[in-house]
Amino acid sequence: MATGAFCTEWILTTENESGDKFYIDFDSIEFKEEKMYVWLLNDFAVPTIYGHLSMKVKYEVDCQTPVKDRYLSNIFYEGAMGKGKIMRTLNEAGEWYYVKEGTSASYLYSELCSLKDFPLK
Repeated sequence: MATGAFCTEWILTTENESGDKFYIDFDSIEFKEEKMYVWLLNDFAVPTIYGHLSMKVKYEVDCQTPVKDRYLSNIFYEGAMGKGKIMRTLNEAGEWYYVKEGTSASYLYSELCSLKDFPLK
């Protein structure tokens, strides 16, 4: 199984009005009871205030209604698409956040959580 942080095939899920693009590693998706674990990649159109152009994030998603998520790991990169120098890593769970209805995250998680009963591998 791919480990997300080292994924070679990122699939574009959405792009915002600022030109930032968001990708998913479908091979990283795992389910444990009502929780889903997945790696996502944020590719920024311009560097953030910290100077990174991309970041890979492992999320834990509680698929029960209302859906909520939190990050488990963050890797910040100097270059686009998770390439270049690693500028910073965080390997501690963040706070749980309820996912707002109607957002791209709510649509993405709804679709992904529906895969729970289907074999992905």
